[in-house]
Amino acid sequence: MAAPEVGTAVMPARRTASALVIRVVSAAVLLGVLLGALAAGTLWVAIALGALLLVGISEFYLITRKMGYAAAPWVLFPLTLVLFYRQMLAPVGDWVVPAAISLAIVAGLVGYLFVPRNENAMVRWALAVGGSLYLGWSLGFYLTIYTLHDPDPGRVGLAWLVALAGSTMLGDTAALLVGTRYGRHRFFPRISPKKSVEGAIGGFVVQTATFAGLALLADVPLVHGFALGALVAVAAQAGDLVESQFKRSADLKDASTFVPGHGGMLDRMDSLILIPGVAYYYLILVLHVSLPQ
Repeated sequence: MAAPEVGTAVMPARRTASALVIRVVSAAVLLGVLLGALAAGTLWVAIALGALLLVGISEFYLITRKMGYAAAPWVLFPLTLVLFYRQMLAPVGDWVVPAAISLAIVAGLVGYLFVPRNENAMVRWALAVGGSLYLGWSLGFYLTIYTLHDPDPGRVGLAWLVALAGSTMLGDTAALLVGTRYGRHRFFPRISPKKSVEGAIGGFVVQTATFAGLALLADVPLVHGFALGALVAVAAQAGDLVESQFKRSADLKDASTFVPGHGGMLDRMDSLILIPGVAYYYLILVLHVSLPQ
């Protein structure tokens, strides 16, 4: 999610405007690709999101390498993908995910018996399992919500994902604009010194209102749209801070240079990672919608 700036008024206006244009264009391209996949159907959604996820996994792995404790790749990559595609693998059998987790435990730990200089084996294994849960399990809720109805002639699943992703991207942009113009008070300076309280508030308000409006397309009553929108906005900003903390631990500014104006895919996805789980459990616990794990 965008970093609401503190004290950026000294930056040349042209440079700020140019950076904003690059950010908006790259975000629009990504959004266009995702909307095209969403409109094409479940298979294309799974392929597109899986491709973006692979980039995110690679960046997470590189971050852990920079930290000095590279996550075990033979655990991180396959376990993340299994957890992400867990609903699509469900027809194969309920044993698939438990088997993948069990294999990650056994093969992940035993594998380090054959790796030279394995004194950090437990840390590297834990980072791989934690990264798989962080990316695979969390983002897998998008596929579950997208297939909320199957068949889905009303495109309710599509509306849900548009509400989640669209509101987050607009909240991201609002946080940048408000923070750049009005940011004076620091927000979590230990983790991300450039963020401001004003930018965070601006992003929260815009995302909450946008989600409530877009959620009407998914037949969500307005009162629930605002309530869930507020929770989603908080989760989006928390996700941004979590990824910032990862990068700070590795002494990195960006996860990579994959997305122009944003850095890496994780830098673009950070605020999107935690929100589908919030929406999923709101659907189950508050709106009493029956959904698979």
